[in-house]
Amino acid sequence: MYRQIMVNGESQRYQHVLWRKEMEEEIKEYQLTTVTFGTASAPFLAVRTLIQIAKECEDAEVKRIIEEDFYMDDLLTGADSIEECLQLQQKISRQLERYGFHLRKWCSNSEQVIKSSKADKEFDIIDIDENTNVKTLGLQWKPNEDYFRFKISEYSSEVTTKRLALSYLAKIFDPHGLLTPVIITAKIFIQSLWLLNISWDDTLTEELEKTWKQFVTKISSLQDVHIPRWLNTSSTNKIQILGFADASEKSYAAVVYVKTGKGVALLAAKSKENPIKNKKTLPKLELCAAFLLPRLLRKIVNVVKADLEVYAWSDSTITLAWIENNRSKDKFIRTRVTGIRNLVPEAQWRYVKSKENPADLGSRGESPDKLKGLKLWWSGPEWLSMPEAEWSLAPPEAELLNAEKYLIKGHQIAEWPLELQKLKNELQINHRHKLSTLQPYVDEEGILRVGGRLQYSNLQFDQKHSIIIQKIQTGGLNYPERT
Repeated sequence: MYRQIMVNGESQRYQHVLWRKEMEEEIKEYQLTTVTFGTASAPFLAVRTLIQIAKECEDAEVKRIIEEDFYMDDLLTGADSIEECLQLQQKISRQLERYGFHLRKWCSNSEQVIKSSKADKEFDIIDIDENTNVKTLGLQWKPNEDYFRFKISEYSSEVTTKRLALSYLAKIFDPHGLLTPVIITAKIFIQSLWLLNISWDDTLTEELEKTWKQFVTKISSLQDVHIPRWLNTSSTNKIQILGFADASEKSYAAVVYVKTGKGVALLAAKSKENPIKNKKTLPKLELCAAFLLPRLLRKIVNVVKADLEVYAWSDSTITLAWIENNRSKDKFIRTRVTGIRNLVPEAQWRYVKSKENPADLGSRGESPDKLKGLKLWWSGPEWLSMPEAEWSLAPPEAELLNAEKYLIKGHQIAEWPLELQKLKNELQINHRHKLSTLQPYVDEEGILRVGGRLQYSNLQFDQKHSIIIQKIQTGGLNYPERT
């Protein structure tokens, strides 16, 4: 592709190379007239040239495809019918050939398209048999059955270091996050090595080595995972984009599905670890997950460019309350809630039970050998395929949880009104007060909890930061004003 693009005459003087074939020959100086491999500007110039070709195209559909469906010099596009696909193939090829670009090595999931292309000597065709796989952005596509699969290399090292583990993980290229439950498991393991201050080339301890070997032994099972390429969408279908967010103590995740009719399919996912420095509490991690989801949804909405219905779910009633009513004084919370609202303002947020939230798998991780059979991950909760009116709404458990927290707040206000006020204003309570030994703090919901060094442990949030209550006596509760 680069060698088909002529560099402006005045700029060619900056592209000089010295060359001789043999040591005895005189060195010759050459001036390169086309875009050159290895220069920083080469990728930009190549893409910008394609954009210019698109701008000079009179056919609106061909223009759109050249602008949006190229990845450097690879074209990935499609159509609703074979006839339309063949017409586009002809039009795109002729438009690019006007500028010296000749599309070659055509491949399709339709045998008719391949046969028709073979009859036209303009095109070079990749012959596809039942064992042929075509690499697409690091994935493997089997055209005759039209599914994606992953090629996982074998881990061959007898000993494991942090460098080798990270290098092996980097070889698993998953641009859509389809393997997120497995990848996040490995990322959390790598993060644990950083916490232990292990150097790059130190051999792992026997226990860590065993954990890693168990993981890489099972990871080859990912090659059995087949992901349908076509999502049952077309230019005339009603399309719903459905997103879920969740967090655990160690990471948080967002996962998105596409629904057409009754069919629901996994579209994309993304996860992030809880940072080593500035570790966040679980409520804030849930908010981070809810903020990650709209960023993923925004990318998808921009690509699909159709009349979409967008829905989002979280199993955190705290997060949903923040999104609905952003009055928090905490800048961290306020900034992310604003982002959630602005990124995808059309999204309708709802509550989902934790056991029905597929993002839970992306935040907690899962063993590679179990991923293929996780229906919740690949298709979402069962009710998602039902009409919208039958979708899961906020269950009684959510109301009970809110009621419990309301009672706890009333109890704490009645028992320690002055201490609560001081802590909310980030002031120290009297060191002689019986609460001081618990190093108390007030969480994002206004509930008094135990602080201290347990925050660095691997315990669950409620175990590390227990809610502080006095021996309960009837009467005398000072309930906070409900909003």
